[in-house]
Amino acid sequence: MMPEEVLSSNDAIATAIAGVVVALHLGGLAWWRGMVPPLLNALMAAVVLAWNFGDLEHALRRPMNSPLLVLMGTEFAILLASILALRGGQWAGRVSRLAYVGHLMLSLLALGLLLGAGGGKPA
Repeated sequence: MMPEEVLSSNDAIATAIAGVVVALHLGGLAWWRGMVPPLLNALMAAVVLAWNFGDLEHALRRPMNSPLLVLMGTEFAILLASILALRGGQWAGRVSRLAYVGHLMLSLLALGLLLGAGGGKPA
């Protein structure tokens, strides 16, 4: 495979993943009052934390990778709020739903950027 083909393949995979995440979030809106938003938030936060966990050691070295630390701290807070919301916490439910909307907006932005950059189109 040529480097352009690999990049195109990675763009297609990223576009497909972003599309699935957007579809899950839009589908979850049908159960806004239920446990789907906190559950999906917990899943999303756990995936983001697991994906970036290997880079944590490097992020903590000088100079620190502040954006990664902020991302991981935010996702950890979302995971905690989602777990508390699943246990019935009212304020945690509100925080979790706010994070749900944030995840949806960021997923839509990522999908739009990938589609606008030609992601998913064969080279």
